[in-house]
Amino acid sequence: MEVEVVEGAEFCSQACLLGYCEEYKSREALYQKEEKKTKKKIENCKNLVSEYMKEKTNLTERINKLRKREKELELSLSDIQLDEPKPGFFRRLGQKLGLVREKVSPQSKLEEIRRGKTRIEIELDKVDQNLKKALIALSTNEQLEERQKLFKKISQQNRKVSTLETEEEGSEE
Repeated sequence: MEVEVVEGAEFCSQACLLGYCEEYKSREALYQKEEKKTKKKIENCKNLVSEYMKEKTNLTERINKLRKREKELELSLSDIQLDEPKPGFFRRLGQKLGLVREKVSPQSKLEEIRRGKTRIEIELDKVDQNLKKALIALSTNEQLEERQKLFKKISQQNRKVSTLETEEEGSEE
């Protein structure tokens, strides 16, 4: 019946034995179900961690590229003299009405790059926080799995000890 019973255990009836067998099987099924659930959680956490790591790498690369472009623009701004004349009346009027685009200056490009860099840094902070949460969940689930294995090992050892004790009692009599 694939049910472990302590040696020397006696049951009052066959119905009692069958009840014990059903309880044992249901306990084992529940244990296996919990074990599968824990393994699935661990796998999901590992996938989540790897996704966050990829996203973090991508954001870091983007920030590095923006920093490089920012330095290049700062160097080019120091070289360029800003002696451009102010736009005329009709050009300013067209800009206010949205009919004419403003000329893109290196200064405005630099500000745009800085805004983009700060936005990406904020995203990176959020990804870092999510990564930390995922790592904590992963370690918690791994600890739970270790506890389950330890509990199973201890319960098997307890069964062995109880069978040895019953054998010793039987040999003493």
